[in-house]
Amino acid sequence: MNRKHYSRWSQVWVLAFGCLALQQASAQAPLGHRLQGDRIIVDKASYWRHWTGPSHVVDVHPDGTVKPHFFRHVYNIIAEDRAVFAKPVDQPGIRKADRAIMNLQRTPTLEADGSLTLSKAEQLIKFLNRDFKRFPGNHSQIPLNGRLLTIVDTTLSGDGKTVSLRLRDERTGVASTREFGAKDKIAFPVYDYVQRVGVSRVGSNEALAPHIVDGDRDTFWEPDLAATPDKWWIEIDLARAIVVEKVVLHFVDETLGDPFRQFRVMLAPQQKLIQAQSRVLQFKVVGQTRAPNTDQRTMAFSSADTPGFSEDDGGRTEWTGRMAQTVRILIGDSKLGRAHQIDKAAWDALTVDERGDILYYIRDDVGFEEPVEQAIYESLPQEQQGRKEYYIRERPRLAEVEVWGWGDNLSPKLIDGGGSVSFTGPEVPAGGFDGDWNTTFRMPAWFSNNPTAGILTVDIGARVWLDAMRLAVPSIPGYITEVADGSRDPNGRLRWRQVSLPDRMEGGFKRAADLFDPPLDIRFLNLRLPGIARTSGFFYDLTEVLLYTEGFVSQASLVSDIIRLPGPRNFGAIRWDPPPGTHPPGTTAEVRTRTGDLLVQQIRHFDVNGNEKTKEEWDKLISSWKGPIDTTFALGSGWSPWRQQYLQPGDRDRSPGLRNYQQ
Repeated sequence: MNRKHYSRWSQVWVLAFGCLALQQASAQAPLGHRLQGDRIIVDKASYWRHWTGPSHVVDVHPDGTVKPHFFRHVYNIIAEDRAVFAKPVDQPGIRKADRAIMNLQRTPTLEADGSLTLSKAEQLIKFLNRDFKRFPGNHSQIPLNGRLLTIVDTTLSGDGKTVSLRLRDERTGVASTREFGAKDKIAFPVYDYVQRVGVSRVGSNEALAPHIVDGDRDTFWEPDLAATPDKWWIEIDLARAIVVEKVVLHFVDETLGDPFRQFRVMLAPQQKLIQAQSRVLQFKVVGQTRAPNTDQRTMAFSSADTPGFSEDDGGRTEWTGRMAQTVRILIGDSKLGRAHQIDKAAWDALTVDERGDILYYIRDDVGFEEPVEQAIYESLPQEQQGRKEYYIRERPRLAEVEVWGWGDNLSPKLIDGGGSVSFTGPEVPAGGFDGDWNTTFRMPAWFSNNPTAGILTVDIGARVWLDAMRLAVPSIPGYITEVADGSRDPNGRLRWRQVSLPDRMEGGFKRAADLFDPPLDIRFLNLRLPGIARTSGFFYDLTEVLLYTEGFVSQASLVSDIIRLPGPRNFGAIRWDPPPGTHPPGTTAEVRTRTGDLLVQQIRHFDVNGNEKTKEEWDKLISSWKGPIDTTFALGSGWSPWRQQYLQPGDRDRSPGLRNYQQ
């Protein structure tokens, strides 16, 4: 983990001036610019978000500035990602007494005009049975008179025919009560769901659970010691599968309570959105107490210091850490009401919930004492009543948890961000690049006698400093990794070079890590799984392909779509901010333009899963499998090439004038 820190701004930051949509294509089409008099202006975040580019490596800030994203090395996932990371997920299927995990959040889905998206009407009683109090931390809502009201409580009549709803308007705080028929049909809101970093399940004291991830060492979770020991546990969801290097537990200060006396820390690579489905999680113990812990307020378990924490790569690669999405902490022992003995005055000064046991002793004629029940003690004559021992209750309280993981994996946001993953075969490789241990990509073995088959190609969408690649799989025979920076040979083919070591080609792997120092300046990556004769026809599951960069990207481009000009125009000056000379050291920003007159309409067809189809294929789909039809415009003939970069704000636009369109 002690590696050189590459923290660089992009060496070339390429911007193409323009905007996103044809002005006359739709009166409501979102644009990446505004026309103001004789000027085209791009100065707001809403404009930049409509430009085309690798959004997974570029950040658009609320003030309208655009910056390359900073990629982290090993960092505290909970502290840094809890407020910002959100993984979109499908609505879980709730049934019977199911509840969703606690870190699943939802917001009403909106139409393009800002109105609510509503579901097909259903009976009120059926909606309440599947939704009300089934999503911890989220509201169930009902639309009434153009407003969306929160359902606070429900009361079903004795005959089961009517339901009384106690409602609250979240905007005004006004509460009301309304009567409905249990079988009244109502169109309820449709929701968008995201999975966040946070507590997902807990055995007891659910209201206290969020305190272990709130960044405040003075707040805490403690188990309900009155419950059975199988309820003394808590669980954290990292929201995607990550290579975890270290888990740190911080217990409260001694003035607030005690550390856990005996406990285990377990990691599982997957998660389920329904609480009752936790039994399928494949937990592995990565740390535990070996003796009662009475005074250690911070305890850490890591790949560097804890045997069995890391997964085993057979010592053949540079793998460290363990693939994990779920962290579970189980308490194994407690002294309950007898944490330690105190005097009566101190016991009397405690709050009721802090007071522990009182032990009562009977005294015989020779002064020997032994414990008895309180009722027996109080029935004894005074001369037989022995001493009383007073105890403070054990208060096992966990204040905070740290989970340190390996960097910002490029893969989960790569496809949606503007990169791509392709395969020379019918298989769809997205399952190996989504940060989800529940999905995989089935990849066949590659053979040299058919060199163009069985190749997985990744286009990152921008040039990055690749400093690590990791593979997490059930088993593969070996692998070959090649990279390219985007340069091409005289035939127009990418110039590939192999970066994996020769010993990676055979021997079998379940975990593998290749670290690149210095990092590789690349945009494209190829992966092959070399087979032997007996593996012909074999397929191998790629659960996760993890790609890491640190610092800023090497190069990224933002390109507008097409600006429709008011008419043929000659161009004046082009300006941007900040100007050259004000960027961080080692970085540049390039601005280029082009113009043209002709556009070509493109019509693309998709199925319900988002896969593009030909028109003929789309026509053959049954109606429930047909997805949207997307109409866009592409450049026609006669467009000028990109002009050479402009050197200073105020330079004259050098693209050919008297054209109808510009980028």
